[in-house]
Amino acid sequence: MNTLYPMRIQGKAYSIIGSKKETECEKREVCLLLTDGVVTYESADIPEALERLIVVSKHNSFKSPDAISFILQHL
Repeated sequence: MNTLYPMRIQGKAYSIIGSKKETECEKREVCLLLTDGVVTYESADIPEALERLIVVSKHNSFKSPDAISFILQHL
């Protein structure tokens, strides 16, 4: 993702971030500790995101019912 950061996003952006256990983080230093075991929060997050959703996942957040619902709401 870091390679893509310099590119401007055309349209609305949202982040769905996988986490092994936590689904909330209020402080950046706590957020940076989140990982799905493969990807870190920082790598999964899009800085320009209008909304962020953190789901419990083992690098398969696309299967999460919460993630699917989030995507359908924003299409």
